[in-house]
Amino acid sequence: MHIQPLMWILLLPFLLLPPIAMAEPPPAGPFAEAAGPFAEAAGPFAEAECVACHPRTVADLGTGPHGRGGCIGCHGDRHGGAAARARRDEACLPCHGEATGPLGRSHLTSKHGVIVTLEAPRWDWTRPLSGAGYRAPSCAYCHLHEGRHGGSEPATACLDCHSPRFAETMAAAAERTLAIGRLKLREGEDVAASAPEVPDLAPLLTRLRASHAALRAGAAHHSPDIQWWHGQAALDGDLIRLKAAVTRFRREKATATPP
Repeated sequence: MHIQPLMWILLLPFLLLPPIAMAEPPPAGPFAEAAGPFAEAAGPFAEAECVACHPRTVADLGTGPHGRGGCIGCHGDRHGGAAARARRDEACLPCHGEATGPLGRSHLTSKHGVIVTLEAPRWDWTRPLSGAGYRAPSCAYCHLHEGRHGGSEPATACLDCHSPRFAETMAAAAERTLAIGRLKLREGEDVAASAPEVPDLAPLLTRLRASHAALRAGAAHHSPDIQWWHGQAALDGDLIRLKAAVTRFRREKATATPP
């Protein structure tokens, strides 16, 4: 490109200036893991150090079921990303049955859980657990709503995204299905209690109670698959097998040939 002499004269002062130094990037936050003026605050930390800096939060934690897990169990032992790490489902599943247990599976197969699983890599997990900051709730959003480390009533989180009428309708539907499940559980336990002479009922009773637990998890997380197939339908099968075992034992005993 040809530049006229006059243009060179105009550009000369700028060409003679010393190069502009690149601005230093701002230091990372005080809890960053990268080196910097606050590197000594990066961790790793022990539980005692969490208590020293966060006494009110730790006191709140001690009032709920997660108190025995401590801070590091959910947040890890480093400050960098500690809050975001505890908001993801991966922080909860190891202690709550992973993806195969009734709690984890019922959440992951619910509409909420499916959205979280598909979209979690693209979300900003630094957002607080309130104000509908996520398109669907993770475990922590409902169970530690608004950062309540002592736990929160999950139903209060529903109102961040849903109308009171919708939330009440869904809660009433869940209670109706749980009432039916309780009847089946009580009937099965009564059958077992009325037949102490029948051996090997304990495994059947354990299975009945596990199906009832799955029903509760499915109803709470609004997971149709867990709520029905692993809940109500499974309870029906467990109850039938329990009754059949008692009936078979008594029939065989009644028809047995005396020695």
